[in-house]
Amino acid sequence: RLCLWFPGKSVESVYGFSRTRNNFINICEKNGVKVLDGGFDAPDHCIQVSVGQPYSHSDYQKIWSRKDGVAKSIGVTVFESTNINPGWAKSFYQHDACWTSSEFCASRFRDEFKILGIQIPTSIIANGVDIGSFPPMYRPIRGTKNNPFTFFWMGSNPKDRKRGEFVVEVFRKLNLPNTRLIVKHSPIYSMPYN
Repeated sequence: RLCLWFPGKSVESVYGFSRTRNNFINICEKNGVKVLDGGFDAPDHCIQVSVGQPYSHSDYQKIWSRKDGVAKSIGVTVFESTNINPGWAKSFYQHDACWTSSEFCASRFRDEFKILGIQIPTSIIANGVDIGSFPPMYRPIRGTKNNPFTFFWMGSNPKDRKRGEFVVEVFRKLNLPNTRLIVKHSPIYSMPYN
């Protein structure tokens, strides 16, 4: 029987990798997949699924690095920039596959893998939308003075890899009529871009 092991620990979260990890575990369990959640000692013959950011920092490596005894190891991550942080692509040497959330991310990782001369199957596993948390809503057509079209940026820190400061700067320069930009971030430290 298929057995997936998610190293680390479950953290209740409304956004980011923790939410993605928890939703992935829930959907696997609902579909009859045996899931072992947590810890850092790998159960033998399971498939390790490491969800997160493959930074070289030791706290991240506890979750990210391939553990002895696993049958296969999959790295699940995203990157929302044209430049992948140094070391991210190299960290996939230890994994049997790369799962990411979009064609953009997949193409960036495939390009980096090619430059490094490593062959890692890269697949797109879309995050989807939890309609229980984000129900569809009817909205009238936007783009008028009284009802502007809204752009939204969300991240941990405007200076992190999602380049929030750059989004604000470009939005101001574009000066699009009947639009607005909402920037939402958490006042926490996030690894800086570059």
